[in-house]
Amino acid sequence: MTFGKNKIDEFQSLVKNQILVSEDDKYLSDWRGVFKGKTNFVIFPASTKEVSNVVKLASNNEIPIVPQGGNTGLCGGATPDQSGNSILMNLTKLNTIRSIDLIGNTITVEAGCILESIHNEVDKKNKVFPINLAAKGSCTIGGNLATNAGGNNVLKYGSTSDLVLGIEAVLPDGKIINTLTALHKDNTGYALHKLLIGSEGTLAIITAATIKLFQKPKLKLSSFMQVKDIFKSIQLLQYLQSVTGNGIEAFEIMTKPILEIIHKQFPQYNKPFTSIPEMAVLVEFATTSDLDLKKNEAGETIFKNKVIEIMTNTIEKELIEDAVISQSNQQNKDLWEIRESANIAQMQEGFQLKLDISIPISKMAEFWNNTSKDLNKFHSKVKICVFGHLGDGNLHYNLMDISKDHPYVHRNQNLLKDFVYERVKKVGGSFSAEHGIGQLKIKELNKYKDKTSLELMKTIKLSLDPKNILNPGKLFTII
Repeated sequence: MTFGKNKIDEFQSLVKNQILVSEDDKYLSDWRGVFKGKTNFVIFPASTKEVSNVVKLASNNEIPIVPQGGNTGLCGGATPDQSGNSILMNLTKLNTIRSIDLIGNTITVEAGCILESIHNEVDKKNKVFPINLAAKGSCTIGGNLATNAGGNNVLKYGSTSDLVLGIEAVLPDGKIINTLTALHKDNTGYALHKLLIGSEGTLAIITAATIKLFQKPKLKLSSFMQVKDIFKSIQLLQYLQSVTGNGIEAFEIMTKPILEIIHKQFPQYNKPFTSIPEMAVLVEFATTSDLDLKKNEAGETIFKNKVIEIMTNTIEKELIEDAVISQSNQQNKDLWEIRESANIAQMQEGFQLKLDISIPISKMAEFWNNTSKDLNKFHSKVKICVFGHLGDGNLHYNLMDISKDHPYVHRNQNLLKDFVYERVKKVGGSFSAEHGIGQLKIKELNKYKDKTSLELMKTIKLSLDPKNILNPGKLFTII
């Protein structure tokens, strides 16, 4: 379906920003370059009313719409298909912070707000916006909600779906639903905003949301720790949770192969240890207590002394082998830069089979050891590069070739994917933890999702979107 000038002009009359007709890979390719599509044009609504009017016209003409935010997704959920029949709706112009409630600890933001911009704004108010991703400089909050993105701070604050109090969205017929509220309790029927979070733009186009805020920590310290193995890492997590209460912001794990790639691609980063350890854990401690800021005669805060004491105890208990503690905000930032560069470093290094999995903590060591052993036995040409949010059981279990001269992973990616996913299933895990389904994991959703749940999802989709207007071909195929 190719539009003539009159149809384009009709859509242009609904929005103030200029429609983009020429094809641009910035919008038509996903972040990793795995998926590339075509579109009639890219439209940039700047208000919920404009979104509504565009959707109404598209619905009347049965024209599919693909919603897009910062286009940083990893599963092709914001990329149109190759048919060229759809309209790509980019929401980055819908980018106003509507209100901040410092007493009720909430913020209402529009879908196109850049995540880092929200962080910066609430930081001025001495608050924390808890959604935090490596792509924070370019991803948008609408995309974060649509994919139920996870990130580094789930351990302390909960997942995205736990943080949202209400949503404004445009339904497939153009009607606007508004459940925006600062209420932490609203028991008046179905929690419709929960339904839309993680729906990847297939049920409605999210235009704004009200989200919880938290008190900004008075002080943060990070520790980069060398650990022996996955079992010790889990013991370390349990110990730190028991002695700090809710004082851990994040608990991240990195293996030697991914650390080697990071330091190869970013040689300017200082290595925390002289040699790269087989396994490392990066923990961020935080306090909101003024009492912890009091200093002793040596000028050190009570909080820092607590962290040092904890680190000393972990060594004595043989939970860790060595540790580096940040001495300044800059050192804190430098340590986290290592972790946050993992995705980019791997992309620069070469092809990687990215597996975003979630494992019950109680089964983590079993999965880790058995899967590693089996891969080494049956697929010896594969290098296992693991990093991720061990605190909530989310691993980025990525596979790469040991040598670029002997490519194996790309040729056998479907075999390797099934090999790992079967072991994930065996321990009651999930093949998709925080990146969503998009186009990439439709086959896996059909294979591993509970059949009754999957049919219910399709029933909801057809009930809300009988014309299959919104983001068709994502999550599942409607025949």
